[in-house]
Amino acid sequence: LFRSWEKVCYPTEEGGLGIRDFGDMARAFSCKLWWTLRGRDGIWADFMHTKYVRGRHPFRSTVPRPSSTWKRLEVIREVAESQIRWCVGRGFVDFWWDRWLLDTPLAEFLGVEDPPHTLLAEFFCSSGWNSQRLGQILPSALVDRVVELELDVTVQDRMVWLPSSS
Repeated sequence: LFRSWEKVCYPTEEGGLGIRDFGDMARAFSCKLWWTLRGRDGIWADFMHTKYVRGRHPFRSTVPRPSSTWKRLEVIREVAESQIRWCVGRGFVDFWWDRWLLDTPLAEFLGVEDPPHTLLAEFFCSSGWNSQRLGQILPSALVDRVVELELDVTVQDRMVWLPSSS
């Protein structure tokens, strides 16, 4: 006889029943909701952006009277966002808050408090990167990394989920 739910959730090879833990499943489904929100994938995501995000980065949005769904997203957003990286195409990613260059948002890495909403593409023009403008806000080592990137206006930016160790 099993003495705890935790043991029931052990794999059968370890003496459990192999049932998935409900808390783990709820977190996984919440991460999927966050992914859908971030990808602006469908009418639900558009609604959530209109009602809660309102032009800010979803990671930075605060809501005075959130719905239960938004509360669920607030609980998971730090974990979920830390697993998302951006493969840059057109450069329509948030310069300060999306993880497109480092494993940390540039705003956190550089300690920039409440930066303005800026897209990566705003630093790129027909002749290439605006190194001078980048140099006004980034250390030279980061400017060097940015100018190595090639933007392709024919390709959508793409979110990727980091691989899991399990």
